[in-house]
Amino acid sequence: MLRELTLNSNALIDLETFYHMYKMLVNSSLDEDDADRKITITWAINAVSAAFERFCNRPLVARDYTYEVGHTNYNDNMSVFDPPPSNIFWFPTYPVNSITTFLVYGSAVTASTNNLATDGYILYNRIGKLIYEQGFYYGYYKTIQVKWNGGYLVDSVERDELQNLCFKMIKALLAATANPMVQSETIGGYQYQLFSPFVISQMKGLAPDVLQALGKYRREPIG
Repeated sequence: MLRELTLNSNALIDLETFYHMYKMLVNSSLDEDDADRKITITWAINAVSAAFERFCNRPLVARDYTYEVGHTNYNDNMSVFDPPPSNIFWFPTYPVNSITTFLVYGSAVTASTNNLATDGYILYNRIGKLIYEQGFYYGYYKTIQVKWNGGYLVDSVERDELQNLCFKMIKALLAATANPMVQSETIGGYQYQLFSPFVISQMKGLAPDVLQALGKYRREPIG
């Protein structure tokens, strides 16, 4: 019996949607019962979704983050931060869909009741910008702890576009499987074709329109 791969939590598209889009956009059907092809497509979805995030320098799929060590959603890089030197804090991914807890040096800070951010923070959720006029105790390390949800939600315009770009990229990779750069890999008792890292690195050559459209989601590194 074949061992199945599973989609990662950052997958931009699921298998059912991929098969449906292929039927609608390519005007052709893929055999959904073909286990080897299913494995290949699952791997491609995971690989392309990860490649998109690396290119954009941020997570894209909406998910929860927490500063509680041991929790499923704990991520030190995404929930415990050094304070900024100014009164502006930038979330590492956006949009910010919700903030459950925002701690500054152990003290809870909530949304401001005025337009000056003097009694709390003002959040510009679309770009992940938070203003807090009282400051962040700059000079210390790891004094900001956050529980929040960030990234593009299902059915948002951006998520739909990213899903379409992901589909285009996967379709291009599938079309390249006859290329000698493709390698095979044996896992357990079966063998399946695996796209080589070189193929992934050549995404720009395979689908330049995808890379161009993805550019607007790219978060430029600061510093």
